[in-house]
Amino acid sequence: MPMIDFGEKIEIEALNFETTEFEVYDYIVDERGNIVSDYDINPLILTSVEDGNIEFIFEKSEDLERYYEYMVEEKSIHCLLIRSKINKSSFAFATLVLGQSK
Repeated sequence: MPMIDFGEKIEIEALNFETTEFEVYDYIVDERGNIVSDYDINPLILTSVEDGNIEFIFEKSEDLERYYEYMVEEKSIHCLLIRSKINKSSFAFATLVLGQSK
């Protein structure tokens, strides 16, 4: 699983489709991939500006300590869920990353 520092930029690149808007959800998960953070969160809405790519900053959640028991080697496990509309249909993509403080 890739490790990403909080405050680092993440780029989403649309390789084989075109869309103008993405929704990014950041969930804390346990080692089995079960969502342990609040499931009903507001997404980060991003609009592509250049070549269909977008960037966002991977932010540290204010209540991260609340999920300390689910951390692995002092790193939180994040499921970044990315939703978009492609040709009037809704699609979702996800990746797991380990969040760490610099």
